[in-house]
Amino acid sequence: MRQRAIVCLVALTTVLAGCSSSPIRERPFPTGDTVAASKPLDTGVSAVPANRVQPVVPAHLYIPAIAVNSTILQLGTVVEPDPFLDNRQVTSFEVPPDLARAGWWSDGPRVGAPGMAVLLGHSQVGGGYAVFNRIGELTPGAELVVDDESGRIRLRFRVTSVVRNIPKNDSAALQKTLAANAPTSNLALVTCSGDFDSSASESVDNTVVFARRA
Repeated sequence: MRQRAIVCLVALTTVLAGCSSSPIRERPFPTGDTVAASKPLDTGVSAVPANRVQPVVPAHLYIPAIAVNSTILQLGTVVEPDPFLDNRQVTSFEVPPDLARAGWWSDGPRVGAPGMAVLLGHSQVGGGYAVFNRIGELTPGAELVVDDESGRIRLRFRVTSVVRNIPKNDSAALQKTLAANAPTSNLALVTCSGDFDSSASESVDNTVVFARRA
């Protein structure tokens, strides 16, 4: 499975995100996944107020509305072929090595810092589990919770918008979407969506969830 994306905050060259048709161990929501090192949400931890700048290296993501409970890996930037651009080498987000965990693009802003941080996660075609399978179901107002590694610093976000059907065959589409929302968003969650293109071994669209500190 490949997933790639580029954010407008640095001079990267393309914006894509892919998903997989390869099945993994199926399980119903919202059971925790040991691979993802899921853990109960400690409701005794208070969130840092939204008006206080608090950059953190994100370590755990909770999205109660869609049963996401996952560690967050630190990911960088890679160069790899793009099947929607005749396999031209493009600069892209590194993506999580498995379907169960989310990743933070560590070459961009920290979560809670000025600017828009980017989290990436896989979606899986065909009904198998992947961490961001259901982010397209989110609606404005839905809560996102990010904890640092210590579990003592918590940032809360509220979904402001969900942008679907961002075509991968338009190399600028995702970049434009991210750029348009960067001034008003503190967090972007990126995954693949849409029909599966067997010739590219990826789905044809992206979905991005934007959120602000709450």
